[in-house]
Amino acid sequence: MTCLCHNCKTVKGTLVLLILNCCFFTAFAQPSVLGTQLVNGSYTTYDLVDLGNFRQVRLLANNSAGSGSRNWEFVTGSAASANYSTNWRPYTSGNTLSVNNFIPVSYANGARYNTGYGGASGLLPVITTGHYYTFNVGELSNADNVMQFLECNFNPVAISTVTQSPLLTAVGSNAPVNITITTAAAPATGEYIFVRYSADGFVTSTLVEATFTGNIGTLTIPCLAAGTTVATG
Repeated sequence: MTCLCHNCKTVKGTLVLLILNCCFFTAFAQPSVLGTQLVNGSYTTYDLVDLGNFRQVRLLANNSAGSGSRNWEFVTGSAASANYSTNWRPYTSGNTLSVNNFIPVSYANGARYNTGYGGASGLLPVITTGHYYTFNVGELSNADNVMQFLECNFNPVAISTVTQSPLLTAVGSNAPVNITITTAAAPATGEYIFVRYSADGFVTSTLVEATFTGNIGTLTIPCLAAGTTVATG
């Protein structure tokens, strides 16, 4: 799985999740709702925006909060009718989410897969009034998902689409994958967009920065040896 990180100023911004292989591309959509107290301390549900290969919601904090005092979780259903029986949240209580870090499936504070109303709401780090917070999560339906929780002191440009070439059915051995990222506007000065990819489930990984002309960014992920899976699950 690759993750496309849209960074503002330091290490802050947006994440795109892509699952790719030198021979195939596959994705499954499942988490559909975020439940959190982030905005003002009142628990609210939000529909995740499906951006094709990952899901996202961005929120503006109306007041500040200390570390561990507000919660979060991904569930199914809709914001109007959230279903908590299947969810993505820590297995146990007391796990605080880290900010501006890629959170692989092995991390206890991330989007762990639970059924039968299992798991426990995750906790948020320090929340600052007027800052924008972006949740990104993968789309695996029956497994833990990678995720990221990002903070900006301004509203970063929105990612509209992410596409690949060759397409799913055309990617073959020894063929690189070209990624095109379209944003709602040209990224501001200090905003950077990267793709992170890994061949070992993000035990190790590599970042590639997108080059933008206006609101269109491009980059290339080189193909590894035939049969190598560049993915996480």
